[in-house]
Amino acid sequence: MIYTVSNEDREYERKPLIRINGLEKSYPLPRKSLFQKKSHATILNNINLEINTNETVALVGESGSGKTTLGECIGGLRSIPDSTVYFNGKCINDLKNEERTYFRKSVQFVFQNPHSSVNPRMTVYDILREPIKIHKLTKTKKEEQEMIIQLLEDVGLPSSLSHSKAKNLSGGQCQRLAIARAISLKPPLIICDEAVSALDVSVQATIIQLLQSLQKKYGLSYLFISHDLGVVRSIADRVVVLKNGEIVEEQRSEELFNQPKHSYTKELLSSVL
Repeated sequence: MIYTVSNEDREYERKPLIRINGLEKSYPLPRKSLFQKKSHATILNNINLEINTNETVALVGESGSGKTTLGECIGGLRSIPDSTVYFNGKCINDLKNEERTYFRKSVQFVFQNPHSSVNPRMTVYDILREPIKIHKLTKTKKEEQEMIIQLLEDVGLPSSLSHSKAKNLSGGQCQRLAIARAISLKPPLIICDEAVSALDVSVQATIIQLLQSLQKKYGLSYLFISHDLGVVRSIADRVVVLKNGEIVEEQRSEELFNQPKHSYTKELLSSVL
């Protein structure tokens, strides 16, 4: 599928990056007695979805709808059935050695609570240095320093913070640090799981603007998981609505907000608009 998108007066093609084919996920329920038959709770049911390059797909729905579980399945944090999640055309269960390492670099997460997603006792410099060192992204100390300074600049943090401990950062600064760490590996996909919901409204807006500017600069795709439809409208190209583990609606953002089709989507919108 090709979309024409204004990006500094350029046009680019969006190609499938992630493809999900009939994904189902369930969990066993505890048995009340030794002789009771095993039963399962369905979390995701027959999910079919694509995430394209240079695109922001928002995943919305009430708590317990399966949003986070779906994100974790896509990002390789949960086991999945064979032949259900594909990265660049290849099933992620079939990835071996270098391919799996590349996949893990290629899909990064930014989580809800910025202070719990980084080690509070580590300095900003060491937090950013960690993935650089693990994946051997630089050859010299000078290159490492230059890369870290560039990362800080990319997310709007002054280099003077590099030796500050994460516990001393504000919520907004800490989330910028988490984003800097995510983009250090130049991933094509970042999964933002309620990435701005713990921040003040004014800080939320600056983080959304930051994510959009980074997307243009590095050609990122986002899976943006959120319950806040106001935030979703400001960032999403396409919106996917989950209810009880099933996709009930999927539309381009403005079409969904202007002409929702499913009664559940209308209900969600009526509660905030």
